[in-house]
Amino acid sequence: MSLRKTKIDWTDYAWNPITGCTLKCKYCYAQRFAERYGWSTEPRFHPLRLKEARNKGQPGRVFISTMGEPFDPWWQRDALVDEIWRQILEIVRQTPQRVYYVLSKRPAVAADVLSWLVAPENLRLGFSGETPKIAVHRIREWLWRARRAVPLFVSLEPLFPFRYGPAIARQFREVGVRWVIIGKLTQMDYPKGEYFPVAEARKLVEGCQEVGIPVWIKDNAQGDLGSLAVQQRPEGW
Repeated sequence: MSLRKTKIDWTDYAWNPITGCTLKCKYCYAQRFAERYGWSTEPRFHPLRLKEARNKGQPGRVFISTMGEPFDPWWQRDALVDEIWRQILEIVRQTPQRVYYVLSKRPAVAADVLSWLVAPENLRLGFSGETPKIAVHRIREWLWRARRAVPLFVSLEPLFPFRYGPAIARQFREVGVRWVIIGKLTQMDYPKGEYFPVAEARKLVEGCQEVGIPVWIKDNAQGDLGSLAVQQRPEGW
């Protein structure tokens, strides 16, 4: 078994030892895929998929749990959640030729789980938000609860209209954000009355550049941002 290539442009592989989500976010692409193909959306651990990442011949970047919320509140009911994540992180630790990314909307659960485990040096933890303010709020909650440091990034995909202020990029830096991803809705149009905020996104990219935070503009937003459609990442990421 081996890791599966993905079309997600900021990573190389998708690894889904944990799938499913109870949050039912309105614009979730994983939810749409599950509905299209009849897949279950209930949180589930797939122990056989651990083997996919044990292949040490595949260097690259790996996105963990692309088809679910890895820290869904549902897992707090499962006494085995610490053991599940211990196994996942042990594989991450044993494959230092890769960088692994975990993306969540649930900082409280992430802190409860990861605070009792030692995060490998090649793990990156991200929090997503429809606006920068939401993402900063989630990172602040993580920092307040967490007992261990993990390199942090932010995913603003899909990005919705927000009021830009120069303080946003500075707040990212203050809370330890090392990388910012910006993108539009995946495989669907914005609903009536909503849109990808091009002017605000451009200002946000410029603000991040001013404070030294690399930005990755996803392929689906490249045409909107012109010369600011950068695809940068921190060294070693």
